[in-house]
Amino acid sequence: MGFKVGKGNKISFWTDVWCGDSALSQRFPHLYTLAANRNAKIEDLWDQNVGEGGWNLRFIRDFNDWEVGLVGELLQALRGIRISWEDDSIFWRGGGSGQFRVKDAYSWLDRPMEVNFPKNRIWVGRVSTKIMFFTWEATWGKILTLDRLQKRGWQLLNRCFLCACEAESVDHLLIHCTVARELWDLVLGLVGVKWVFPKSVKEVLYSWGGSFVGKKKKKFWSSIPLFIFWMVLKEMNRLALRGGGGGGGGGGFSNSEVQIFFCLLYLGSFVISSNSEVRF
Repeated sequence: MGFKVGKGNKISFWTDVWCGDSALSQRFPHLYTLAANRNAKIEDLWDQNVGEGGWNLRFIRDFNDWEVGLVGELLQALRGIRISWEDDSIFWRGGGSGQFRVKDAYSWLDRPMEVNFPKNRIWVGRVSTKIMFFTWEATWGKILTLDRLQKRGWQLLNRCFLCACEAESVDHLLIHCTVARELWDLVLGLVGVKWVFPKSVKEVLYSWGGSFVGKKKKKFWSSIPLFIFWMVLKEMNRLALRGGGGGGGGGGFSNSEVQIFFCLLYLGSFVISSNSEVRF
């Protein structure tokens, strides 16, 4: 979303997106820290008494020589922008018309994320090496799910061994399968987080943050996706070896398995902070 300036009485000068593609506080973070009023509206910093009107920016101190150039860049960005007697308005930045359309919003949400390989979210200290290697393979889409076996020429019915509802792929098995989502929803529910899941394992790892859990538990929080991936794999293998799942009614975690999983996570939150290794 973006703002179209009218009177300027409803748009924050520093923190709203109204001048360019990002907020001025992000484009000029140093000047933002020096602002006399960081919550000022646009109209607060516009002086109608200067000729035909002009900017009257206020800062908490005079500038050093090396800071003058930053002010010049800010004024250049503001050049040509004037307030008017119209009301401020909001427009949709995701489409060419400026009006919100469901189709444009869906296309924007459905586009693939351009992310770097999340190596720091895979090689997590104190996590078992086999779990990290499995996550590394899953991130590259190299684990042997049914869709990949079909590509190798195997004549198999491609149906997820866990949910028995959809075709099995790496991303479906580890993220979007209804059985796997039980674990994801339980973990996220413990911390009161609602999350719209990305499409791929790579995007999940890249997006998995933990600022709300504190610094002491952040390393453990980073390891949770790895443990969930591993437990889903073990359940899928159990069903495949038993001969159930994909051709029948699917699988699922029993209450005892879920309880054991969370007990291990609880113990892991302390172990990862030490010099030991968590083993599943």
